[in-house]
Amino acid sequence: MATLQCKTIKGKQYWYLVESRRVNGKPRPIVLAYLGKADDLKQRLASLSKPALIKSYSYGLVYTLCDIAIQVDIVGIINRYSKASRAYMSEQPVINGFTAGETILLAALGRACRPTSKQGWINWAQTTSLSYLLGPVINKLDSQHFWDHMDCIPGDTLEAIEAELIENIWKQYKISTDTLLFDTTNFFTYINTTNKRCPIAKRGNNKQKRTDLRQIGYALVVTQKDHIPLFQHTYEGNQPDCITFRNVIEKIKKRLLLLNMDIEKHTLIFDKGMPTKANFAILDSLQCSYVTTIKSQGYKDLFSTFEKDAQQIEIEGQNILATKNIMNICGKERAVVVYLSERLREGLIRGYRDLIEKAIKQLAKVGSKMSGSKRKINHDSKKAQIKNIIGEKLKDLIEYRLEEKDGKT
Repeated sequence: MATLQCKTIKGKQYWYLVESRRVNGKPRPIVLAYLGKADDLKQRLASLSKPALIKSYSYGLVYTLCDIAIQVDIVGIINRYSKASRAYMSEQPVINGFTAGETILLAALGRACRPTSKQGWINWAQTTSLSYLLGPVINKLDSQHFWDHMDCIPGDTLEAIEAELIENIWKQYKISTDTLLFDTTNFFTYINTTNKRCPIAKRGNNKQKRTDLRQIGYALVVTQKDHIPLFQHTYEGNQPDCITFRNVIEKIKKRLLLLNMDIEKHTLIFDKGMPTKANFAILDSLQCSYVTTIKSQGYKDLFSTFEKDAQQIEIEGQNILATKNIMNICGKERAVVVYLSERLREGLIRGYRDLIEKAIKQLAKVGSKMSGSKRKINHDSKKAQIKNIIGEKLKDLIEYRLEEKDGKT
């Protein structure tokens, strides 16, 4: 897409119409037209019989992403694995002038800039320089065009495509990978119940509370500093996190070794939904360094001595109370750190206070109903008795919970 650029020569400004093009693999500004001084351009525009129509395109983000895609060779890698899905297609199918790699890149540009459906992709593209660069052919890039090209990429080749892309990214950029983050999530879909073509779409516990819809699980490993993905895995929507972790941990190690990463110098961080005795055994056999959290059940001794053993430790300018112990966790001695989280403590106290307020309101409603009853019983004594019993039990529960949680997170 052409842009206006100004050059100052001997104190005077001259305007040019310039387009960025690649020359010997490097971007270079190419002058398309000389427009003259600003006053000359103003007179030329004023002489037009009809008012000029000006249209604005979003260009910077699209150009930057396309430039990165060229460096990483996204199109070339995908095309090497694409294969015709229908007998009447050529071995490397070209639809509407685009290969499978180019079509997937266009879809990725839309997802990165403004996530939308395949049908809505063209509405977004028309607001960018893609509509100028692609010309009339852009009207042919409907949802069916994307689906046809997606069918040309076999599912069993996705892992190989991903590995080559990450390897190229690894060579192009200096990425800090000493700490890696692993987590899982899920996404609900509108895939029909009778649709059997996507076997991993299952109903399960959905983070968006849409348990009425089939969902897909997604696991991801990213670098802590730049959030660069090094590994991804999609799986059944009803599969527990611990099972997912067990299925992918060896694949994660293979990916790190493929990138010539020293396993001993990298730490994998994951949450308390992953650790089990079997998963700890796998981690030990793979000799992976990791940091995780464990559930407090069965380890009450860690909290009983916290106040006596806790020490002040400064982390990123903040002082926290923490202890470090060596304990037998799932059959092996492991280092366990317990620390006081003021944020979590305040949240717990706030939650218990809300619970007390709700209980008081519910008791008030019960009392008002009992006061209006026509039964010939001593309502006041019954109401007082119920309040006393519930109040004492609730008070004991709250005090116990606060005492248990206060300062021992």
